[in-house]
Amino acid sequence: MAQSQTTNSIYVTWNPPPMDVLFTNYFVEYSKMNIFLMPEDHKNETLGNTTTVFNITDLQPGTLYTVTVSTVSGTTRGQPRENQFPTEPDSVKNLTVVQGSDPTKTLSVTWGSPGGEGEIIYVNYTDPEGGDKSIQTNFYETSATLTVLPGYNYTVMVSVTAYGLNSVIQTMTKNTKPAIPVITSATLTTSKLTLAWSIEGQAQSFDVFWNQVTSPSNSDTFLLAGTDRQHVFNFNKPFTEFNVMIKSRINNVNGVIENSDTFTELYKTNAGPPEEPNITQPVNTGSTSNMNTITIILPANTFNDKQGPIEAFGVYITKETQKKPGPQPDLSRNDSCTNLMTECVAVWYTPAGVANTPSTSSRKKRSYDNPIGNNLITFVIGSGESTISPWKTLFVNLPLAVDTPYVVAVAAKTSNNVL
Repeated sequence: MAQSQTTNSIYVTWNPPPMDVLFTNYFVEYSKMNIFLMPEDHKNETLGNTTTVFNITDLQPGTLYTVTVSTVSGTTRGQPRENQFPTEPDSVKNLTVVQGSDPTKTLSVTWGSPGGEGEIIYVNYTDPEGGDKSIQTNFYETSATLTVLPGYNYTVMVSVTAYGLNSVIQTMTKNTKPAIPVITSATLTTSKLTLAWSIEGQAQSFDVFWNQVTSPSNSDTFLLAGTDRQHVFNFNKPFTEFNVMIKSRINNVNGVIENSDTFTELYKTNAGPPEEPNITQPVNTGSTSNMNTITIILPANTFNDKQGPIEAFGVYITKETQKKPGPQPDLSRNDSCTNLMTECVAVWYTPAGVANTPSTSSRKKRSYDNPIGNNLITFVIGSGESTISPWKTLFVNLPLAVDTPYVVAVAAKTSNNVL
């Protein structure tokens, strides 16, 4: 029997024959079995008759050997006893593990061929979300690709088997790159952005940065815990563009911070309602009238675009005798005028003072910190022409009643649809 095997030796022992058998030596013969299980490379050794052990050396790893032992008396050999024993397979050489073609989801494992022979090479690792995993390659392969999860450390163990024996395990630990955050929801108000995200695999922290497009020095950067999946950005500026960047982070196997690719997106806060008008500039200054129309002037800088570009002006009108209580018209009612209306919108104007379909301000780079007021605009009420509201409905600018006092108010609208 074989008491122990190494990659290049087999330690063989046997029991002596009965006491009445006389002999002078043991004859030990051993040979390697080839792939056809035929013996080759025969070798032998003659030992003294008191020896019952023999360490066969200079063998090939992972190889099956046939060993026979017989007694010798003079020129006569006794009945041989035969058995087969394998050597332990050699381990793989120069094991390396690096991030694969997709560094977040694959690991590339390579090694040098082991010496001798073998049957199967096992590549084992532990999936942090799925338990122990193993893949097999044939003895002549020198690489394998593992499909894994982002942001984890993986300990990869490679071993060789032959005839039921295992080689020494070669081990190396490598991490995958963390995955880029995936935005699941983005909610904007006039002053805030609420972002929620998910991530595949693991992140130990998140590196977050934002800045204002038109004023990059208005920025902030901070770290969030790896368990955080939502953040509220308090920008406090309506209708303003901000760059937002988020990176996942881990401490890799070398104790160094490793980042994901960067999620980058441009967000614009919603427009707010126009600021309170400059009530020191009444719209009846310089107004004129004839039998069916009133022409009024909206002074420059009555409104400004601090809260967002002004998209349209609506002119509210009511007969003085039918005016409702309070200093302002009901801005929630945007009704086209008819002969029966007591309070209505007579006409819609663009920011440029054109009585047709309203359009967005032509100002390309509005600044919250440097708002610009409206130009002086002249409104003609009662001209009989029709205009289109911001909601794509027709408004008829009906002629006014003769010799009748009217109350007129001008409202401004930004993209948030609040007048």
